[in-house]
Amino acid sequence: MARIKEQSLFKKREEIKLAARLNKSMIKKFCEGFENRKSDDPIFSVALRKTRLWKRTASSEPNFSESENFD
Repeated sequence: MARIKEQSLFKKREEIKLAARLNKSMIKKFCEGFENRKSDDPIFSVALRKTRLWKRTASSEPNFSESENFD
């Protein structure tokens, strides 16, 4: 049970790292592309969850710069 929780936390940390590498314009385009999709679409739900996760991470990060570009 503890191992499953540890794996889940590791996966979430990896998702946060990946999301932090995307710049805001990419996220905005990504969100706009999914706004018109059905909410019961599984791709939509995953994309929306990851986008919300990214927004929470970015807004809680005090040193995050909008102009910063991670290549």
